[in-house]
Amino acid sequence: MSIRRFVLTYAAGILAWAAAGLAQDSQSIADVARQTRQKQQQQAAAASDAANGPADPSAKVPAKAAHVYTNDEIPEHTGPDVNSSPRTPAGTRENYKGGKQSAEQWKSQIRQLKNNIASLHRQIDNIQNSVRFAGGNYERHVLYNDRQRQKEQQVENLKSQLDQQQKRLEDMQEQARHQGYSSAVYDP
Repeated sequence: MSIRRFVLTYAAGILAWAAAGLAQDSQSIADVARQTRQKQQQQAAAASDAANGPADPSAKVPAKAAHVYTNDEIPEHTGPDVNSSPRTPAGTRENYKGGKQSAEQWKSQIRQLKNNIASLHRQIDNIQNSVRFAGGNYERHVLYNDRQRQKEQQVENLKSQLDQQQKRLEDMQEQARHQGYSSAVYDP
């Protein structure tokens, strides 16, 4: 065997060995996450088996694994939730429609509704003040302007909620007035 052939064979062997070593070291993030999830599931299964009653009472029970949240469990959220109505105490709507309430109940419900209306006003003002359209027809401006249009739509949704809340306030005030309370109660 010639020296030249020996050197080429030796160099090829070293390159093959180095390539195999590098291929084993590189592991994708997905593989790491999958392995971690499998380990957690195995730990959870072992913990549930231990909770059901270990065969050996002297055996140690492993600690419960912490829950790791994945992207599948987290809802996407881009801004304030415009579909949710302002929080009110349970049964508020039903209470003022029905029988006679005390003056303090009317006052607190009306005051809370007024606070919700003021909060909606602030949200509308903040969003309206943040709307700024970009000039030109560049691609990034188009995307930016689409986001600004979304803000305008959000303002319109908030305004419709505001109208509903104001009508509800007027109804509540009218109900309190019909029950014989003075303006100190229905217009605190």
